[in-house]
Amino acid sequence: MSQTDEQLVEEYLQKGIECFQKKEYNEAIIHLSEALMLDAPKADILYFNRGLCFFYQGKHKQAVFDFTASLQINTSKSEYYFKRAEVYATLGSYDKALVDLESAAKIDPKNVMYTYKQAEMLFQLQRYEQSLEVLERALSAEPKNVDYNLLKATLLFKLEKYESSLVTWKFLHDLDPEKDINSHYIAECYIKLGQPDKALEYRKKALDQDEENDIYLFNLAHGLFQKQKWAECLELLDKAIKINDNENYIHTRGLCLFKLEKWDLCKQDFTTLIEEKGKAIETYYYYRAICDMQISNYQGASEDLQIALKSKPESENYMFKLGECQFHLKQYQQCAKTFQKGTEINPKNINFWFYSGECYFQLQQYEEANRCYLRAYRLDTQKENYALSVGTSYMMLQKIGDAIKYYKLALEINPENMKTLNFLGKAYVSTKQWAPAKEIFLKILKTEPNDVDALFGCGSAAFNTHDYETCADMCEKALATNQEVPITCFQFLAESLNKLGKEDEALVVYETASEKYPKNDIFHFYLGYGNFRKRKYADSIISLEKAIEILPEKAIYHNTLGLCYARLNQLDDAIPAYDNAIKHEPKNHQYYYNRGSAYLKLKKIEQAKDDFTQASRIEPGNDIYHSYIGECLMNLDQSDEAIIKFSKAIEINPRNAFYFNNRGTCYYAKRKFELAIEDFLKAVEIDPNSKQFQQNLDGAKMTKEQFDKQDN
Repeated sequence: MSQTDEQLVEEYLQKGIECFQKKEYNEAIIHLSEALMLDAPKADILYFNRGLCFFYQGKHKQAVFDFTASLQINTSKSEYYFKRAEVYATLGSYDKALVDLESAAKIDPKNVMYTYKQAEMLFQLQRYEQSLEVLERALSAEPKNVDYNLLKATLLFKLEKYESSLVTWKFLHDLDPEKDINSHYIAECYIKLGQPDKALEYRKKALDQDEENDIYLFNLAHGLFQKQKWAECLELLDKAIKINDNENYIHTRGLCLFKLEKWDLCKQDFTTLIEEKGKAIETYYYYRAICDMQISNYQGASEDLQIALKSKPESENYMFKLGECQFHLKQYQQCAKTFQKGTEINPKNINFWFYSGECYFQLQQYEEANRCYLRAYRLDTQKENYALSVGTSYMMLQKIGDAIKYYKLALEINPENMKTLNFLGKAYVSTKQWAPAKEIFLKILKTEPNDVDALFGCGSAAFNTHDYETCADMCEKALATNQEVPITCFQFLAESLNKLGKEDEALVVYETASEKYPKNDIFHFYLGYGNFRKRKYADSIISLEKAIEILPEKAIYHNTLGLCYARLNQLDDAIPAYDNAIKHEPKNHQYYYNRGSAYLKLKKIEQAKDDFTQASRIEPGNDIYHSYIGECLMNLDQSDEAIIKFSKAIEINPRNAFYFNNRGTCYYAKRKFELAIEDFLKAVEIDPNSKQFQQNLDGAKMTKEQFDKQDN
């Protein structure tokens, strides 16, 4: 190469360096390339400088090519290896960068930067122990170097040597107290060391040093979240999300809103994650479902939970919540299947068994409900609700003895549970164990004196044990609560008052009941019957007609109406009422008797005889019916037949003086005076105070004497 060419190369080199310093990289590359075309002896320097230009332009492959070219010419320059290592590091080829840095360090072992960069590459390759070992060599030369200590602190943190990492971060913090990264990592070390309060202090410092850093906002919010300071946490998360709508930030805000029970806003965040962020993560569907459940959107919740279960089909929590939604939607059949599937996943999950029972109970499948309740109880025999539910299912299966057993087991767990006591009392009532039922209800009333169920239950038990005072007292108290009470409460009260001789008060009760329940035939009937007993027949008729209007097929209502008309001597009205009674209950002998009596008073003897005859067929052992048939036959001058009927009445009831008197009258009519005297004498013996019987006896004797004289 001529001297002129060497000068020209030098000029190009200098121009290239000048352009490089001015960051005019394209011009620099042109000058350096021109020099290289002259086959200059300084080609390694030219390649190196052009490589720098390419590097700063971001043309990393060209840079590697030029740095490699410079090294092919001259391997003694450490900076050539160093710069190529830098390009490799930028490209993520940390292993190649490490090789070049080791080569550079061999050429210039005193250059601490090469050692530090080796440590950096080892860090990038996640060879943390080696990185720390190499870094310590650099630190021994420059112990206060901020970058070296920064890497050391980071390495120690990665190696989970949190106490040592904390010491190094604090050293850096002392060097530069305003550096936010130092405060940030001190906080992270304290978190790892289980000192959340200290961590919170430094998280606040980091945020004070950089108020617009979304990571610091989030970290402080997360610390406040863990301390359950939901409102403060929410405020910080709102700021972080305005800076960066990071998925994790939105997720945490959703959880915070969940804790604050702001269901609509919480749902909105999880909807954003699912729909806008496209994150089909099952937990997001789960939390959105819970929000929907809280606002009673069980259909929406059910749909989300089914999606969550597709991703995580074995999740007991998702399965249970789905069943809960289906229960609220009254999809009991599907709900039962869901909970039963849960028992297959985990046969020891009590909730699945118990709520399966609840579904079957709603479906009135009491055998299945009982089976599930029993499984739940056997898994936890100390849960009173399980024993109570077993008992209730047995009640529905009419297995009262078993029900009582489990109610008692529930009471062993909690003797003061009023609900269980009530159920036990009702079980005793259903088996007519009145005494223990009464005892149970009285126990409830000591604690809850206005418990309507207990008041009524006690009243019912008292009524059936003939303790009418207690029954009346309990029923009056139940009605005084102004709560809904069983309709029979009025009936028990009124009947008890009747038994206690307080008929007027009983009538008031029936009147009140009939006004409260105007469509209830029973109260109208008993009000009518009460007035009948008080001989208030007109009032009785009004009530009875109301009862008949409500339930016209009730025979006793018609019969009692007939009796009222009969007492008023309105026999033509009484007979149609008796007709209706017989129509609806044709085998009731009393109704035939009552109609027969009305016909007898109307002198309709044949009709009367037919009714008394029908009554005696239904109830042949009733002496009165035979007697009345005899009376009808007497009126029809059929004395022989009448004698047979009076004889039958006497056979059934030989202590009735009238029967002997009437038969004696028949014998007298047939001039069988001896038999007549015999019967009249018997009547007088039974009832010596009857003047009529004595007159009949005396008359028969006198007539017999007269007939005897005529015969003589």
